[in-house]
Amino acid sequence: MYIAFLILLIVYLAVGAILDIREYKKPRTSRIDENTRVKLYIKGLIGQWVPLAVILLIGAFSYVSLPEIGLGGFHFWGPLWFRIVTFVLCGGFLAVLLYQIIAYFVSAAFREQARLQFDSNTSKSHYDSVMANIMIPRTKREKTWFFFLSVSAGVCEEIVWRGFFYFLLVTVFPSWPIALVVVVASIIFGAGHLYQGPAGFVKTSLVGILLGCLYVATGTLLPGILLHFITDYSSAFILSDDAE
Repeated sequence: MYIAFLILLIVYLAVGAILDIREYKKPRTSRIDENTRVKLYIKGLIGQWVPLAVILLIGAFSYVSLPEIGLGGFHFWGPLWFRIVTFVLCGGFLAVLLYQIIAYFVSAAFREQARLQFDSNTSKSHYDSVMANIMIPRTKREKTWFFFLSVSAGVCEEIVWRGFFYFLLVTVFPSWPIALVVVVASIIFGAGHLYQGPAGFVKTSLVGILLGCLYVATGTLLPGILLHFITDYSSAFILSDDAE
């Protein structure tokens, strides 16, 4: 049964990735308008919550408990060095994100530099084009919807691709070391972002490994959900509202 769930989840990711690649296969040379960007955010919201609802339904009928998919309390795991390295890396990553957010509010020079950088990035790699022209919110309305999308990504992706997916891999492949589970799951998760090009795949996979290590070290998805949300929503603090 769990093998079937694992296959279905991978197929769902693959189909979604293919559809996204087809939609974003050609880099855009100009920004899309507000309504189009908001529609993409709403589409992303639906794409986040539907698999989570299905997984929770599956869990209810297959007697998978919430702690088994990471929705429990803290229980620190692993050698001390692993936990220290994980917490230091996550702390450093969080500090960079918070710096970006704070600089957005206090420095007009930062906002101007970010605007110029993203304007110049529109003609560079596919990843830069997708991020600069499509994904990054600019107006207040866009940033409101992007907030909900970021919350959804933090909650849904962590439960689906860290909690439930790890549970399936560990159950189906009990001989795998946890390090292999983290790497394999992160690469598969990164493959779902291939619409962002090779750079997006690599960056997402690396962040996935970091979040996976945080989950393993703490025994709960809660810190990863928060860090995932901040990671995504920090993009809303790159460009100011007057950058339109």
